[in-house]
Amino acid sequence: MLGPEMTLAAALRDAAHADGNVRAAGVRNLAPALLAELQRPGPAWRADEDHAQGSEVRAALERALVDGDPQVRGLAAVGLGVLGRSEVVDVVEAWIEKSGEDPASEFLRETAIIALSFVGTAAPVDEQRPLRAAIAARLREALASTFPDVRFQAALALVEVEGEAATTALLAALARESHDRVREQIVVALAHLPALDEVACARLIDLVHSDEEGPSAIGLEAALALAASGHAEGALRLVAALRDRTCRDRALEALAVIGPKVPPEAVRAIAKLARGWLTPPITRVRAAYAWAAVQDARDRADHPANRLLRRLAWHPRPAVREAVADARRALAQPAPGPDPAPAA
Repeated sequence: MLGPEMTLAAALRDAAHADGNVRAAGVRNLAPALLAELQRPGPAWRADEDHAQGSEVRAALERALVDGDPQVRGLAAVGLGVLGRSEVVDVVEAWIEKSGEDPASEFLRETAIIALSFVGTAAPVDEQRPLRAAIAARLREALASTFPDVRFQAALALVEVEGEAATTALLAALARESHDRVREQIVVALAHLPALDEVACARLIDLVHSDEEGPSAIGLEAALALAASGHAEGALRLVAALRDRTCRDRALEALAVIGPKVPPEAVRAIAKLARGWLTPPITRVRAAYAWAAVQDARDRADHPANRLLRRLAWHPRPAVREAVADARRALAQPAPGPDPAPAA
């Protein structure tokens, strides 16, 4: 979660404002501001109990939970979720299948899923095992909701609560899902897992090689997920992504993770970007980093990628110099081990 946009005092003041937009901003900042004063990341289980004004914050959120403005109600539910208040679970249950295609109904459905995921994530694993299991079960049900917005939110929420145990449910949801945006989000959720098993990797490889979905956004997300798990099967899809300004930086990072296992086409494409005078400077830094990584040139000072990084370290823009420093730190780390065997 992000830090607060205002102090706790300001959030408490604005949460009672007559203007709905001001009130929504105050409610949105109540939980983050409280956690900031506690210097604690969220979501955090019953964090309000550890702050002198915690009862005041909780009361303000509970009042907002029955506000006449749907935006305020949804933000209040998220805030209570951030503070790990399990009482919000019963309230938002009724929102998840709230009918209507209007923005207010969609917002309440989506914030309900977010609030559930926050409570499930905050709940202590041992002390609140039944609660976590109940929330995970509800999120698995949400993956089959009639509403695409609910299915979209549920994919990543389930990963946050269940971790690798969510794999089977996500793959089943992907097999039956027809909505393009939701399919893409399921793949994004799979990429957030700490590890992918052979079945999940095989499904992602199918997507990358699909004539229909491989060239699309879902094919790119599948390639990125495979790279994060050490598989090189999506490398050529990542090479294709280098031609797209909107995603080439992500593709470069993924190719660097794959390392020397990338095909020669990838090395050539990366080198071309790194050498290109019209390539934006920070992208050139990322390309130089990827170039060194895929050619195992971490310790080769004479490699063109490392020479380029030395030159870019003198760039007039501080952001570029900082990117070079980040690249050098990454290259100083030991190279990752060999790629796992491809899935059958």
